[in-house]
Amino acid sequence: MVISKIHDLNKGKISYEDFVTCLKKDLAGVIQELELYNHLFGLQETLTLLLSEKDKNRHKKIMGSIPPLIEKIAKYQGDLISPETRYLIEQFDGNETDAINVVSDSLKGEIEHLGSRIAKGGRVPVVNKELTRDLQLDYFYSNCCFSADDIQLLKLLKSMDNVIFHLKGVIVRAFVKDSLKYKSPVNDLVLLNEAAVREAEEARIQWVLDQDSSEIKHTWKILGRPQSLRQDLEYLISLPAPLSGSEKQWARIARDVEAFLQDEERKRHMVETSVFVMKVHKRLKALSLPEGHKLTSWPSLYTDYIPQGHSVRPKT
Repeated sequence: MVISKIHDLNKGKISYEDFVTCLKKDLAGVIQELELYNHLFGLQETLTLLLSEKDKNRHKKIMGSIPPLIEKIAKYQGDLISPETRYLIEQFDGNETDAINVVSDSLKGEIEHLGSRIAKGGRVPVVNKELTRDLQLDYFYSNCCFSADDIQLLKLLKSMDNVIFHLKGVIVRAFVKDSLKYKSPVNDLVLLNEAAVREAEEARIQWVLDQDSSEIKHTWKILGRPQSLRQDLEYLISLPAPLSGSEKQWARIARDVEAFLQDEERKRHMVETSVFVMKVHKRLKALSLPEGHKLTSWPSLYTDYIPQGHSVRPKT
């Protein structure tokens, strides 16, 4: 288990090198199980399709797709697949309906057995998807239940390869989700819709991963990523005064926004951008805009920004 190993590392029971070695060994075994599960599942689906297909040309095409699947399954050794099923698969030629049914039944048993084995590890198999490296790591860490207090474990994780960086992201996500539970003007805005929650989570995860521990205390102030929020600021200054008689207040708001956007350092800073947007939001509320006015939902454009996973460091 990843959590037990990282706590052993924290207690000094294992070295960092041994921790990383164990982690990568476990990862290889877990992904091997998942890959075999997908191959077995794919072969069973293909055999089911073969049995139902009456058109000779399509039947021939389906048959042609079976040998590559069998070749992939044959590579797996050990106790992942029984010798009996392996033999049936390797001898399969697809010429008889009875033979197809025998192999299909055997595959069903293997899939159930492997599925139970995976379930004991606390994971749910991912099927019919390309197993990219990010998806593999998401799956590997899917049985990890960290708490906000586990954020202190980050200091133990020194290397920056994708296996460790992904683990750091999983730990940080638990901390970030906890940060959304506290009552604050920022969180009130974030919790208005799911898109805003996703944006806040991505921004806060990026912030924690990029900072030292002394800066983590500012996480709760973050509304979204700077590149996202700048869209709303730019939109704001493109508009005329929203109300008759508010021209002076609007001119001051627009002037301050323009000054902020011209400051290359501030407009790229995660916390400063969010804090500034919240100040502008407060000033807009003070204008007493009528219900239904388009600025009553400002900021909103930032939630449509293209999402970026926490395993990649987005540029600001």
